[in-house]
Amino acid sequence: MEQNQVTEEQFVTVQRIESLARQNAQQALRISELEAQIALIQAKAQQAEQDPQDEPEFEPVDEDSTIQ
Repeated sequence: MEQNQVTEEQFVTVQRIESLARQNAQQALRISELEAQIALIQAKAQQAEQDPQDEPEFEPVDEDSTIQ
């Protein structure tokens, strides 16, 4: 029976690669979350430009009714 021996250096290298792969996946996930948030903000801004009536309206202030 043939045994495949892994050297300490090979083991460390594989562990580093796996660690880097996990870190890369975490960063990719965070980047995709941020890109989704940016897209949502851009869509809302574009909608606000196209539909100005959706912006909050302010009632005019009656100068006679202000607190003195």
